[in-house]
Amino acid sequence: MSYQQNKKKKYLERTLWVLALVCVLPFLAAWASRAVVSHVTASPMAAAPNTDNALAANKLRAGSADVNPPELSMTASGHGMAETVDTAAITTQPGSSEPMQTEAPEPNQGLWSQRRLSAFDRLRETFAPDMIGTLVFASSDERVPVFSGDNEINMTLGAGHLQDSAPLDGSGNIAITAHRDGAFRVLKDIKVGDILILQTTAGERMFSVASTQVVTPDRVDVLDDTEVPTLTLITCHPFYYVGSAPNRFIVQAEVLPAEVTPTAEAVTASFTGALPADAGQRPIINSN
Repeated sequence: MSYQQNKKKKYLERTLWVLALVCVLPFLAAWASRAVVSHVTASPMAAAPNTDNALAANKLRAGSADVNPPELSMTASGHGMAETVDTAAITTQPGSSEPMQTEAPEPNQGLWSQRRLSAFDRLRETFAPDMIGTLVFASSDERVPVFSGDNEINMTLGAGHLQDSAPLDGSGNIAITAHRDGAFRVLKDIKVGDILILQTTAGERMFSVASTQVVTPDRVDVLDDTEVPTLTLITCHPFYYVGSAPNRFIVQAEVLPAEVTPTAEAVTASFTGALPADAGQRPIINSN
């Protein structure tokens, strides 16, 4: 074999090796990626319910997927994390208020997105989580059922109570979260001084909105404990943002003294002008 022929042969061999690598490397990368995803999905941590303070704080940091509700086989805790639904998480958990032996109020869905409405209809056919309270917006008589835990089911059917925050009928910082294109889109119109009513089996308490603010997801201090009973409502912001919302909208309301608290019917009537004839005093939780 001449020198020129040998040179051409080596050049051809190198070319074939390069072509082989170009063809094979993408398949190897795809295989490795699938192996990593399978390992993470199979990990017990991937399906663990979010029940501790660190994970609750991470919910503020994570991006929201609430404009693209997942299918019934997925849950996101409202923040785009693909997990299998843990049906045990939709029942009352330790530290939460007792379940209310009443049906959940029918939410006013006039502001809801079409995707959230579809997800609500699908979930309601399959799941019936225990309602531990009702959140009433006095200015509009909007009534939102509150369930134990902030999983995707609860946050689509109503609102979820962060289980490591104060119980609904307790003292400290009571944190409740819901989707910005669902039950908590009503927050876009809330104002300082508005009255919020929190009803549980123990009675009802009224809170006056003290502040509203838009924060970045790393502002987890809004979940810190408080000396007086405080109601903290959390949703993503902006309300009509397409995609993963970059910020969080926080409402904090302070409890009103029990001795000056009227009934929920009387408060809503002061805004709507529709006081029921039989509206009497309900049990009031002593906040002192």
